[in-house]
Amino acid sequence: MMYRKSLQRVHMNRGDLKLQRRVLLIVCALLLTAVIILTVGVIRNSVFRTNAVSEIHNRMYITYRSAYDVVSRMNSGVISTSLASQAAMAQQYVYYMEQLNDLNGTLCGSRLVSQDLFTVLKNDLSSLEALTLQATTSTQDVRNQLFNHLAALGTALNDVLNIESPR
Repeated sequence: MMYRKSLQRVHMNRGDLKLQRRVLLIVCALLLTAVIILTVGVIRNSVFRTNAVSEIHNRMYITYRSAYDVVSRMNSGVISTSLASQAAMAQQYVYYMEQLNDLNGTLCGSRLVSQDLFTVLKNDLSSLEALTLQATTSTQDVRNQLFNHLAALGTALNDVLNIESPR
């Protein structure tokens, strides 16, 4: 009788072992699936982030080129409505570049260029707008200053993005 009970225990233990192995295999398969899913998610996030940062850099460069072109086309010494519209367009480009710079700071932890460059450019554009509204003095000095500050922004972008400043 005792022999029979010990055989039953052995047979029950073998069944328990099979069940434990199946549970362990299921848990391992679930863990492996979770690791694969997380790895794919991390890779996709990394690719998305890289593409987003690259797009920000491209747009920053294109916007800088547009602002540079607008400022370089401003007529010298003549105060006109075209000067006011060109200054407004340059102001929009500067604002957009500032937003892209902030977005890059959010995604990467650091801005492409210093915020001071945008502050100086906005001050130049405000001075140009004020002189344009007065229509009594030449805007040449302010436009030269704006052009020089924009060139400084181009140099800073070149240092970060490895682009050539237009000249």
